[in-house]
Amino acid sequence: MLSAAKKVLQFFNIVPTPSNVRDTLEELIEEESNPLDEDNHERTLLRNVLGLRDITAWDVMVPRADIAAIDVKTSIPELGV
Repeated sequence: MLSAAKKVLQFFNIVPTPSNVRDTLEELIEEESNPLDEDNHERTLLRNVLGLRDITAWDVMVPRADIAAIDVKTSIPELGV
């Protein structure tokens, strides 16, 4: 189990079983979710981490032909940004 997940479960005094860890984390993330809550950023981050299961490396790859390389010594004004 991921150490971050372990810490979240320990914080809420939850003893995980292999079959319910993901469900438990999803429930904790959704529990008392308030868009104005200062923890909303953390909730969004955890939701996105759980969503990584559905993403493959192919989904995030950029074709080499689409990558623009610049010299490390190039200044921002030279880039024309």
